[in-house]
Amino acid sequence: MHGSKKATVFLSFLQFCYHRPQGVPAPDPAHLGNYGIGNGFVFAELGLTSPLNTLHSMVGPTYTIDNEYYSDAWLSVALGDDEVPFDEESICANKEQLSLVTVGKTRSLYVTTIDLAPLPSGEDVRDVHKTIWRKVFVVNKGLEPVENVSLRVNTGFPQQIEGDVLVEKRNHGKRLIFFARQGALPDEKSLSLPLGRMEPSQVVEVDLFFFTGLLDAETQSIRASVLKEDFYALAKQTQASYQAFVTEGTMVETPDPVVNDFFRNLLRTLFIQISAQGGASPLSRYTSVWTRDLSGFVRPLVAFGHFEIAERILDYYRLAACKAKDIKNAYDGFPTTRLVLLVITPPGSDRGKEESIWSPHSTI
Repeated sequence: MHGSKKATVFLSFLQFCYHRPQGVPAPDPAHLGNYGIGNGFVFAELGLTSPLNTLHSMVGPTYTIDNEYYSDAWLSVALGDDEVPFDEESICANKEQLSLVTVGKTRSLYVTTIDLAPLPSGEDVRDVHKTIWRKVFVVNKGLEPVENVSLRVNTGFPQQIEGDVLVEKRNHGKRLIFFARQGALPDEKSLSLPLGRMEPSQVVEVDLFFFTGLLDAETQSIRASVLKEDFYALAKQTQASYQAFVTEGTMVETPDPVVNDFFRNLLRTLFIQISAQGGASPLSRYTSVWTRDLSGFVRPLVAFGHFEIAERILDYYRLAACKAKDIKNAYDGFPTTRLVLLVITPPGSDRGKEESIWSPHSTI
């Protein structure tokens, strides 16, 4: 990995990396893997198409949004006006950290992305926790300079433009895409950041943000809020929080490192698909909470000894059923920031009659 020495903390990977060698055509999606990233507020999948850094099935600022995914968004390189595809790519999931790393090569340029969905610390939920922060390193490994280099974020659907920010609105909320650097050039389906001439061995570091918020989120205040944050401090906090969760349960260790990583990846896959409210669903397919799917979360979590998070999933289901006043196959998501339900409590219980399914300060 090229770039900041701090980025070396992201070099411990699970066994399940994918590499497309140079000269090999990009396979169809049926022959690609699925790499998820999420923190309970914002979620996306990578690795399902080329470029591998494409954010697919993106949701936020809550998972349970009635199947309203944002359109795909991906990062590419342009030389002048011409976009140049990657001819070699890799993607990996970090072992100790809830982050994903991709590398794309085009000509002599290598583009490394580190995607992080920061976990909150306790009840301190800020705008950055509803954001996928993409740290980008571009390096020219050739012997000659490369002229007129730019990074380009593309989107599957037309976007609204607010200054140098792309905005996509849905019924439940909106997504903002912006660079930390000034000078990005927007149009309705892309946002280009000129890097200019890149000398041999030159490394350029860029920060790119995919924020998801409610419809009344104010673009410039969100941008100012997120830009105050420290990527590596957030990564350290996320790693500590996730490892605290992992070590609370049963650790599976065998003589085979692939088997060990299989169980690590299973737990990771479950964890990132549980919303901050406690709703769980296979986010590659839909966001509503289906009764039949909850067993796929609750049973392995109980088997691993993660009883508290399994209980939260069941609490969500119980409260959703109370709201619907029925036992149904599936429950629509709750896009509101706070939902308070009246529930029946056992006689003599000291629990209040009102229970909050989620507050703005809920965490995984």
